[in-house]
Amino acid sequence: MTVNDTAVFLARLAILIAIYLLLWSIVRLAVRSSAEPERAHERPGSSQAWFGVEAPAATGLPRGAALAAGADTRIGRDPSNDLALADRTVSAFHARLARLRGRWVLEDLDSTNGTSVQGHRLAPRSELRGGERGYFGAVGLRFGLDRAQALRVVGESQQQGEQDEVHQQRGATVAHEG
Repeated sequence: MTVNDTAVFLARLAILIAIYLLLWSIVRLAVRSSAEPERAHERPGSSQAWFGVEAPAATGLPRGAALAAGADTRIGRDPSNDLALADRTVSAFHARLARLRGRWVLEDLDSTNGTSVQGHRLAPRSELRGGERGYFGAVGLRFGLDRAQALRVVGESQQQGEQDEVHQQRGATVAHEG
């Protein structure tokens, strides 16, 4: 192999590497943009949702508190999450709420104790429309499209819980689905 042949070989190799890097960048960009929430066609104000705290477990959050959630909200025990739930039954990086193609989607991030919506474990994601009860480990939250809806649903749940306590004190057993 002569010096000239080596130079041609190295030039061809550099071109192949450049083409590979270009294709890798294009694929990476396509995958990243398909995984990110779509915001281009959303109406103003629709990129925020709310959770009402229904069963705080050991988080220290008050029952009935409203928690804002954005179009890409990470939920978990680790303080770096957008919505940190300090309870040992919640995984460090438990779930993700995202706005995808105009719809709210809740996705479990392979958490240890699972994420459920309306009593059904996520496999692996579920669309939320407002009013659903979700559990992240032992922490129960109600999803709302706006703050008033999240608080109204939690308020109804609190009133029902108070009614159950009154009925139980009178000796009646009351079972409610929800």
